[in-house]
Amino acid sequence: MTTSSKRIAVAVVVTVVAALLTVVPAGPAPADPVPTTDIPRCGSPGAGLPCLGTVTRNGVVVPAGDPTWQISAKRAEIEGAQVLMLHALRAGSFDLGASALTDRWTLTLETGGIVPRSVAGYARDATVTRSTTGTGHRVTVSLRPVTISGQCDVSVWPWRCPEWAADPDPVDNHEWDAAWSLDVSDYAQWTDPVQRAAAYGMDFFTNAAAASMPPAVVVDPSTGADMMRIDLANRHYREDGVTVVRGRTELSIPHAFLRTAYGVPDPATLTPAGVTVTGAAGATTTVAHAGGSVRIVIDGMTFSHRRLYVRRGTITPTRPTKVRATRTTSRKAVVRFRKATARGAAVRGYRVTCRATRGSHVRRAKIGPAKRRVVVTRLKPGRAYACRVVALSKAGAGTPSKAVRVKARR
Repeated sequence: MTTSSKRIAVAVVVTVVAALLTVVPAGPAPADPVPTTDIPRCGSPGAGLPCLGTVTRNGVVVPAGDPTWQISAKRAEIEGAQVLMLHALRAGSFDLGASALTDRWTLTLETGGIVPRSVAGYARDATVTRSTTGTGHRVTVSLRPVTISGQCDVSVWPWRCPEWAADPDPVDNHEWDAAWSLDVSDYAQWTDPVQRAAAYGMDFFTNAAAASMPPAVVVDPSTGADMMRIDLANRHYREDGVTVVRGRTELSIPHAFLRTAYGVPDPATLTPAGVTVTGAAGATTTVAHAGGSVRIVIDGMTFSHRRLYVRRGTITPTRPTKVRATRTTSRKAVVRFRKATARGAAVRGYRVTCRATRGSHVRRAKIGPAKRRVVVTRLKPGRAYACRVVALSKAGAGTPSKAVRVKARR
């Protein structure tokens, strides 16, 4: 296996093929995979934009020229995208040492005209804050290092990540007790302008030795809907041959992307039922909102390789509850209920359907989303009815409520 094909994705950047970025090497390497230029510290002589602003470790500023901690900051153009690549060094080593796993690093980048649409890399418990200033864009990232165990051949799927016992090469199959890296990209290689704009805020962090970013958007053959595919790979054991590698992936999907690619009309109302993740092999998956994104954390994966699929789940409203019905006249009934909850598509109204318990007579009525009471008219005297309420949304109707009986009245 050649050094060029065995690689680790410390910077999760590089080529985009069908909206999928292939992982590239970083950390110790014989040469940069693409031409780069240094990113200066803001305020240093001659510094322009982009520049690296404040860097702190556990709340203490790490200045330029610090004898222990250094920040490698490079800029590259990859497939037309502007990418800012950063990682930490401890006395010149990418391995920060096991004690650094509990450290909290915070970095601010002044990116100028480079739009920080995506931030990706090796880290955990990461948060990304974007803003604009009088000179352009700013991005602040707070993160903790991760252990990275092994390297992978990503030349063909499934990616192969040899165990240490089978390939004890300290260069090509290294283990870093603690390390972090991140790439800030403007996503310019994504040629669809609508999808590119919607990807603003797409963030991805992992400890897997090889990972694809951004997720590929593919068609779910079972439903015909779009879904995301994330490829991850790692060897199963750490260097000791006993400790199992436990993978962690953090993915933030902007609400705008969910609207554009997933057809979720109102992503801010999305619940965990609205996003499903398959392929994580028993890992714990949590889904929550964070700002204008849905944050998915997949923790405890085992390897050698995983192909995760992020699908749209149930996004129609919940069913109304506490339904009550009263026959007010021989030809009218009043139906009351407790509102439904949106799960990705706002409630646009309600429909009440009353079916005669004898015969085929049916009456329906609609009301707006703020109403909790509807009058059903033109019932047949002497007939009993069973009434159900269903919430309506742009994504379709939800699950109907349980039926309630309306007594016959002459």
